[in-house]
Amino acid sequence: MAKPPTSRTSSRNASFPSTKWTLVQKIQRGSEEDAQRALEEVCRVYWFPVYSFLRRSGQSPHDAEDFTQEFFQRIIAERSMHDAHMERGRLRAFLLGVLKRLLADHFEKLHAVKRGGGAKMISFENLDAESLYANESVDLKSPDAIFDRAWAGRVLQTAEARLRDECLRADDLETFESLREFLPLG
Repeated sequence: MAKPPTSRTSSRNASFPSTKWTLVQKIQRGSEEDAQRALEEVCRVYWFPVYSFLRRSGQSPHDAEDFTQEFFQRIIAERSMHDAHMERGRLRAFLLGVLKRLLADHFEKLHAVKRGGGAKMISFENLDAESLYANESVDLKSPDAIFDRAWAGRVLQTAEARLRDECLRADDLETFESLREFLPLG
């Protein structure tokens, strides 16, 4: 799987990571290679929030994994990301709507698509979703709230990883280690 694109922005112009709409634009209008990388990044960022939503909605770990995989298969097969538009609202709200329609469709059918289904798979190696899910707050009863929390956690993890990479490239990992204790995930 391709690594997420790195920012080439100078440190004085650096800001909080941009929204994923830039990725959506690459999916919609980029080269085939850029679109594929952008789609993989969207899948990587939203995999756990989708899984968390499904688990909190009452799905078993196995079924949540199946539904999560089916959700991303549907997005890819139906080219759903081409229907997402920034002026219509947040990307995560769009994806959550697609996910809820998938669940509604599933309950109308007797046979669910089996994991994989012959489609090209996006690897989520080293992701133990159930272990991550077990650490989620039990105070968050709403599947929507846990989706938003898992998404925000993934944004923070990505920002921390990018900061570490930038410090590593600048041969200043000591600064990162000093700052890390003040970071939300530190």
